[in-house]
Amino acid sequence: MRGCYEEVRETLEEAISKLNNKNIRINKDPPWIIVSLRSQPKAYLYVNCNKEILKVFLCLNKEKTPDCILVYDTKSEVNKEVLSNRLKILLKVATNSNYASTLGEDLGRILEDSIHEILLEFSKKHKNVKVSREEKWKDRDGDEHKLDFIIYVNNKPVVVLESKFLRYKKHMRDKGSRVIDSLTEIRKRYPSIAMAIAILVGNWTKGSLKAMDHKKIKTITLPLEKFSEIFKKFKIEINWDEKDRVTPFLSLLKLKMILNKEEFSDVVLLDNISYTSDPLTNIKEDIKKQISKPLFKLLDEAINPDNEKIEKINIDIYTNIGRIISLDTQNINEARMFLDCIADTKNISSLIDKITKQKLKTQQEKIDKYLK
Repeated sequence: MRGCYEEVRETLEEAISKLNNKNIRINKDPPWIIVSLRSQPKAYLYVNCNKEILKVFLCLNKEKTPDCILVYDTKSEVNKEVLSNRLKILLKVATNSNYASTLGEDLGRILEDSIHEILLEFSKKHKNVKVSREEKWKDRDGDEHKLDFIIYVNNKPVVVLESKFLRYKKHMRDKGSRVIDSLTEIRKRYPSIAMAIAILVGNWTKGSLKAMDHKKIKTITLPLEKFSEIFKKFKIEINWDEKDRVTPFLSLLKLKMILNKEEFSDVVLLDNISYTSDPLTNIKEDIKKQISKPLFKLLDEAINPDNEKIEKINIDIYTNIGRIISLDTQNINEARMFLDCIADTKNISSLIDKITKQKLKTQQEKIDKYLK
């Protein structure tokens, strides 16, 4: 027992030193090793080692009984490399300054990986279709946009696709505006792009979806409740109260073990979940079941557009001092008259007068037509 204890202690100390985190404290009291993480919430790791079994306990409150978070058989001899890798993963999660944010990033990557597999499956069915991931493109003003996916047809960009996972509604305006800005500005520069698609998972409101529809962005939505059900099969809870710090900690720990499956293949984790199977593949398959059908339908429409026609004309004029004179219309003749006003005008004031009169005239004609 003493030999096993010393091996574990030395390995744990080595893993802690590599993290270079001054907030970690270690106390030794055989057969226990207690690691004070000094995180928020306060967390402690209790490591109990005997000749055959290593148990790691997590306590988020020192006054409460610690929960056993992993158990594995040391087979009478501790493999230092395996143990070190496992402890480093545990410690990185435990000392993370923002569990919820890191968990959200991991969930977003799993979502992107699932979408990528769907797109590759689509490309295999169409010989002239290719899929590219994470490209940086510039718009007409030279601003750079990082795009999740580009779908090429005959080497020309035809579809741009963005995916976003939204846990808290307070982040919706920021994430939503970035999606709209990227997908709108890139299409303005590259007319070969027939469609922009946003796959939105989480707490997206009707208002945000309406804003994207206004910019002609096709949306596929997966509510947080349905997305959560996929992960609940593996006891990972992703729908928690914003002030809850314990749930995202435990969920992040479980998800990290799934993402590092090769390091934990013989481990029994919380809730007696064994990772000898392939939970990540199961998770991605469940996500794909939710979005494959609507995504395939949109992609087919984009690469084989039938009866495409002009729906709206938008003209923007910018002056040197920052004035914007714009026209949104569905009438080609109205757009032509707008451009004629510009061509026949020598100064901005008279241009504004002409355009205002023309708009009033057009509005009156619409009213007269309606009254008839």
